[in-house]
Amino acid sequence: MDVALELVLAVDCSASVEPHEYALQMRGIADAFRAADVGRAIAAAAPNGIAVTVVQWSGAGMQVQVVPWRRVHDAASAATVAALIEATPRQIRWGATAIGEAMKFARRLFNGNGFNGVRRVIDLSGDGSSNQGEFPPLSRPAVIEAGVVINVLAH
Repeated sequence: MDVALELVLAVDCSASVEPHEYALQMRGIADAFRAADVGRAIAAAAPNGIAVTVVQWSGAGMQVQVVPWRRVHDAASAATVAALIEATPRQIRWGATAIGEAMKFARRLFNGNGFNGVRRVIDLSGDGSSNQGEFPPLSRPAVIEAGVVINVLAH
């Protein structure tokens, strides 16, 4: 299905992320889907809206897709996604910070997801410097070559 945007929300769950920080990340993402401005932007992405998935990540080999790809096209579907995100338990509670590995994992999620986005974006939150796995400067070129934009929110 054609959509305006395919969006991977990649949430840091490494050992440096305290439980309240994890909750803040997930609540913030859920609240964004409930925000009027975001709702208007999604509605403007008519007729099919956007596709979104959520990933938790930590060290090398420690990434999990916790919310499968969902189409968001109106207030009801945005509210559903917000509720799913907010209710998602933390599945990774320890590990190093492998930002490059998280980027590679997220990039692969665009393949065969059932959506064809005009834009592809990875929003990646991070709570520290990459200290394991392939480092971001080595992972980034393949992501960019795949036509994916990377947005990073570092703490």
